[in-house]
Amino acid sequence: KMGDYAKEELINSYYKKLKEALLKTDPTTKLSIANAIFTNQSVLINPDFIRTNQSYYDATVQPVDFSGTAAMGIINQWASDHTNGLIKEVIDKTNAYDLMYLLNAIYFKGIWTREFDAKNTSRLPFTREDGTIQQVDMMRQMATFNYTEDQLLQMVQLPYGNQAFSMMVLLPRQGKRLQEVVAATRQTDYWNGLKSGLHEAEVDLFLPKFKTEYSKKLNDVLSKMGMEIAFTDAADFSGMTDHPAKIAFVKQDTYISTDESGTEAAAVTTVGMELTSMPAEPQRVVFNADKPFIYIIQENSTGAILFMGAVKNLND
Repeated sequence: KMGDYAKEELINSYYKKLKEALLKTDPTTKLSIANAIFTNQSVLINPDFIRTNQSYYDATVQPVDFSGTAAMGIINQWASDHTNGLIKEVIDKTNAYDLMYLLNAIYFKGIWTREFDAKNTSRLPFTREDGTIQQVDMMRQMATFNYTEDQLLQMVQLPYGNQAFSMMVLLPRQGKRLQEVVAATRQTDYWNGLKSGLHEAEVDLFLPKFKTEYSKKLNDVLSKMGMEIAFTDAADFSGMTDHPAKIAFVKQDTYISTDESGTEAAAVTTVGMELTSMPAEPQRVVFNADKPFIYIIQENSTGAILFMGAVKNLND
């Protein structure tokens, strides 16, 4: 049985290799992954913890004064700098009892391998999740894409650049709900089977231009997934510092914009910690995303998912 140290070493090494592979995979697609730790300048942090984060995660490590207002500006500026200005604010205050803030930022900009012609974009109806209808800017193109379908959904793979990265668009069948699709994709066998069924097809593709910004504290979600102890005084973060500590909050901020030329997306995860006292003849199909759908941006060879979300309503 592998010891805790060996397990940590394996996870850290794998992250470093995966990050290096992802960053090199497509020179035509911009991808940056950055990590930072802002520590309380008055508290001694374990030097091994700092070294591990610098060597495996290439983390920026900066001691700051959490009792003043400058720390908030420093942290938010880091988030903005590492998301091309798409995410400008991840925290709205700090206080003297904060132990550290751990941030992970990812920025992605991909140009479609087959771009949509803006002349084919027109105002068409989109049925929102609540059943009401709105007019949206619907992009359209007829081209060969990898495609698959079953009784639950249709799925099309839209590649970026040299095709190392792609967006999977999952569209529920008539009468099927978005939640059913989400539940199915959480089953590894179903998701792998779906991807293995992808084949070339002539797709008459309708996809709305969309932009979403999302910010959510994940404390409740992570607690329900079994991490509740990390948010309590019983938490053990002795690998970081000798001082008793717990996680105050975990927050995810995301931004994604998709149009005729491609996709620009960013995300910042912020963990705030305080001291306690992730071929045959091509089939011809119509893929009309005129109702809520799921998108997944992935690196194809590893299957690593960079972003995923659901488009339920669109801004007029």
